[in-house]
Amino acid sequence: MLLGGYLKFGLILSLGTPFTLGRIFNEEFDETLALRPLLDGRLLSAFSFKTLLRGATPRDPGSLGVEDETQHYTLFPLALGQILREYAVTEMHMTLNAGKWDYDRWGFPEETGVGTGAELWAYMGNSTVISGAHAHETLLAAKPLDISMQWQEEFKFMHPLMPPSPPLTPISVQRTLKGSIQSQGRLSVVITNHLPITLQTSYLETMPWLLQFFLHSLQTFHNGVSRDDLVSIVSYTPPVPHLRPTLFQALLTLPPKGTLHLTMDVMKPFLRYTEHPPDAERGWDLPPAVFVPLISGSAEATNDTHRGNVAGLYSRNQSRRMYTSVLLVDLATPDFSMPYNVIIMSCTLIALIFGSVFNLLTRKFVVIRVNQDTKDAVAASDESK
Repeated sequence: MLLGGYLKFGLILSLGTPFTLGRIFNEEFDETLALRPLLDGRLLSAFSFKTLLRGATPRDPGSLGVEDETQHYTLFPLALGQILREYAVTEMHMTLNAGKWDYDRWGFPEETGVGTGAELWAYMGNSTVISGAHAHETLLAAKPLDISMQWQEEFKFMHPLMPPSPPLTPISVQRTLKGSIQSQGRLSVVITNHLPITLQTSYLETMPWLLQFFLHSLQTFHNGVSRDDLVSIVSYTPPVPHLRPTLFQALLTLPPKGTLHLTMDVMKPFLRYTEHPPDAERGWDLPPAVFVPLISGSAEATNDTHRGNVAGLYSRNQSRRMYTSVLLVDLATPDFSMPYNVIIMSCTLIALIFGSVFNLLTRKFVVIRVNQDTKDAVAASDESK
């Protein structure tokens, strides 16, 4: 939790394998609080609550069809334990975030899952070993060769230069959705590489079925020059209305100290009036994109002092995720005042018709004939007044 602009609640379960509790096991509970001052004067406070179960026996994912053993918990939540046991969950991460994490000012957070909104992902009955921290490994094919000649006592004639302070994160990302019409738009992503080395980063975009990407319109520019070779390993899963979201993945290559500009056209659908939220004019919230900077081993082994220091600074964060800010998309919205106008007009017409018909049914119009004596009496009374 960041005092002054960001709030996060996280639940992380790393069980190795789902546990079986046929009897009561020893449970331990631990609380920790980490405080870290930030450069802008704010204070980052990270609360950690850990429950440890000792002596638990893992459950075989292949025995999900067999009735499970009885579970007994003292500190661990029973409702959560039943879900983990039912689906053989080995690891689960759930985060509920409010606000926006500013990577440029605060650097990397204590926990990587800082995307605005809710996020849930888990491993269920995996048969192969999957490491989230080591998704890939780059081999060192060759080391750079630096040949130079230096004079003795040369350092006496050199002016001391203070090394520049490195940025808090290896890259900065700006993501916007452009367009002046409600049927189409353009997704723009600007990634800046702060390092003096070539950097690769994975790019994951998960959009609701409301938006559909035009993959053929994908364009990549580096410092204003078209560079399609900087995008590789592209994977695109089109959406299915009301069933499956849009999924776009790519591997981006960022040149040293450069800015990569990626654009792609999107299509906005026309929704039924029953599918709009109560505040339809506000728009729809889109989830953030995810970037994972990947620093190769050759970059860390370079002989250049500055490059080596920068690469070593981010080597421990090379597998940490970075989330962009959320987007707000404006879809075509019907005129919700028309039903109100129709209701008012219908009620007015019904009132007029009902009143006329009611008068015809309940009243009777007759002609009253008045004789001459009655007329003279009425006239005399008027004159006397």
